[in-house]
Amino acid sequence: MQVASRSLSPGRACPLYVRSAVATPLEGETELEAKQRCHRVLREPPLLSRLHLQGARHPDVAPRQCLRNVVTELHWRCLELSCLGAEALEEPWAWAQRELSAGSFPGFSQEELVALRLCSSEQVNVLSSMGGGLLELEDLALAASTIGTSSSSRTGTTSRTRNQALGVSGVAPSEVRELGRLWKTLAKELIKGIDRLRQKQERPNKLYCALRVSRQTWDVHFSGRNGNTVCFFSPLRASERAPKVGTGSPRSAGNAATEDTIDCVLELDGTIANEAANIEAMMSGAEDTEAVWLLPPYVRGYVRSLEVQRYAGQFASDIQRVRIEGVRTVQLLSDVLEAPDESVLAGALLVDYMLACG
Repeated sequence: MQVASRSLSPGRACPLYVRSAVATPLEGETELEAKQRCHRVLREPPLLSRLHLQGARHPDVAPRQCLRNVVTELHWRCLELSCLGAEALEEPWAWAQRELSAGSFPGFSQEELVALRLCSSEQVNVLSSMGGGLLELEDLALAASTIGTSSSSRTGTTSRTRNQALGVSGVAPSEVRELGRLWKTLAKELIKGIDRLRQKQERPNKLYCALRVSRQTWDVHFSGRNGNTVCFFSPLRASERAPKVGTGSPRSAGNAATEDTIDCVLELDGTIANEAANIEAMMSGAEDTEAVWLLPPYVRGYVRSLEVQRYAGQFASDIQRVRIEGVRTVQLLSDVLEAPDESVLAGALLVDYMLACG
């Protein structure tokens, strides 16, 4: 996702891959069904659950798919990555090897450093592409597990897949699934790297993420949607500094929003900010610049308020400010981690049911 890192002014419009659900019961729907629908958006994705269990039970011994092969395959299959030359594609690996040899990142694997370096690059839009792949992979799994469901508008749960955003149709599900699994492998290393990096950093109390999104995305997921539950599939870049309103335009004439786009700022609370890591050390030429924070995929929360703010200046325009309250995660107890797999699964299903019932 293209998000300003040096300043908080929105850049060019990029697809925002998010799933949301309206909080109020739809026509013919009970309150319990509405809660269950919202819970499906907020529940922890299987990838995160597996990483939490693997990290606590079997740290540093989980088998890894060859990330180099995954990145090479993505380079050939993903339009956004295909612009990279061979030298640029090899740079994260060479950098990670130098840093490990110098002892700069003790405890990190080379795969984690490569994922962090690649996703910190401002030369290629890796974050948005990853979000699209992860969302489409989940859409396939959701479609396979649901029999006789209505359309997304009828169920009140909405998402915007990568192919829909780019106007692509007729893509075989097997191809979408294979590409999604490649992104999932890269996302796994990125999540582990962010989690390891943030453990040694002071956490911010709040973060701000500047975006330029399509009007359709804005209308579906945010406009007038107080109380909506949301899940961002793309990793998000953010800043600790709030935008200054009324003190001059953050854009130029060539960088102004259009009728089809909306400039917005996501104000992310401390629960979400706690998941982020400062990636300055992963970025080339990042000396003496404002701190850049990276959030992992699958950030989940509630839309708590929306506010229109106006930037003054020659190219003044409205900025939509959206306050997102994060979902608090439950820390696993050692007794749970040491229990048999079948007991853990039974307990997880019970908790999932209780949360769905409110």
